[in-house]
Amino acid sequence: MSKILIVAEVKNGEIKKNTLELLSFAKSQGFENEAVLIGSGVAGQADILAGQGASTVYLGDDPSLEIYNTEQYTALVSDAILQSGATQVWLSSSEMGRDLTPRVAARQSVGALSDVTHLEISGDEITAYRPCMSTKVIQKCTPFMMCSRFVYIYVSVSHCLCYKSSFIFFFFIRDIIDYI
Repeated sequence: MSKILIVAEVKNGEIKKNTLELLSFAKSQGFENEAVLIGSGVAGQADILAGQGASTVYLGDDPSLEIYNTEQYTALVSDAILQSGATQVWLSSSEMGRDLTPRVAARQSVGALSDVTHLEISGDEITAYRPCMSTKVIQKCTPFMMCSRFVYIYVSVSHCLCYKSSFIFFFFIRDIIDYI
């Protein structure tokens, strides 16, 4: 079974809605999920994540984390990945997510597939869809097998009609992508 680590985002002292969407989606798929929460004065928000289904919350709460810092956040997320043993890591589609994703991938020595707008999960197989050619064509990327050898980064589960509004990053160790 897949184990998901969700990187929580906080704005104005509250957990952002897209983080709660990720927790809800992971829970609806039957995945075990954990969260990493980074910032200053965010310890009180850990209970909200636990209440939304995170079995464990990895907390980085320090005054030096009040303002987003790429190096510090990358190190903390990478450490949480190692501690949790997660097979997938999900981030929301935001400036922070887009900044952290390639850096965390490099730390984990994995590649990246970005801008995925739809995800199909069938047993242990994942099929991802992403726009290309100025969003005129949809690529079908398959198979992504869910096992302990893979790390995926998934960004934003948005229930919008417009596929350009939600993005997913997948990180994987093995290059098994078929572009159709």
